[in-house]
Amino acid sequence: MAYEIYKVVAGDNLTKISKKYGTTVAELVKINNIANPNLIFVGQELKIPVADAEPAAATTAAGASTPATTKYTIQPGDNLTKIAKQFGTTVEALVRYNGIANPNLIYAGHELIVPLDEAHAAAVKAAEEAQKASIAAAQEKAIAAAKAAAAAAAAARTKVEADEAKASAAAADFAAKTAKVEEKAEAKVEETKKGFLGGLFGKK
Repeated sequence: MAYEIYKVVAGDNLTKISKKYGTTVAELVKINNIANPNLIFVGQELKIPVADAEPAAATTAAGASTPATTKYTIQPGDNLTKIAKQFGTTVEALVRYNGIANPNLIYAGHELIVPLDEAHAAAVKAAEEAQKASIAAAQEKAIAAAKAAAAAAAAARTKVEADEAKASAAAADFAAKTAKVEEKAEAKVEETKKGFLGGLFGKK
């Protein structure tokens, strides 16, 4: 079973929608897991069962298939004719796919499901692939920059550690030399003191 997506509009109820699409309220309730058949909301999207092999839903040599679709957000100044021309589809198809009650009344900011012919489907797919490639390239660039920054930080840290090691070695060397100087000075003082005392006692 194939399905269409229908967006609930003001004044809708399941009885009205089921009659419009030749189905039943019970079927809609079952397919959409509706807890309360008397409670649906404007903007709510419902799955509507449709015939598997429908002429309007493009058939190819390989067999029946549903057309590719894309989503389009209505912009200020848009109308269904303009949107249909932009995507190579028809106003009737837009009305049918989106359950639009009044084709002359659409609102900026609302999202439409747009059926695409092969050329536009290929163009949309190419644009999506290009966007994915661009995002992937940006991610790779960011990763490379992060790796370079990490390498630079590691190099800087290594240099700091090397400088600290040199400073520690220099400090140790200075301490050793200072200790030797102090040792020599103490020895000199002792020698002088002994000489002084020896001279002093020698006189007595």
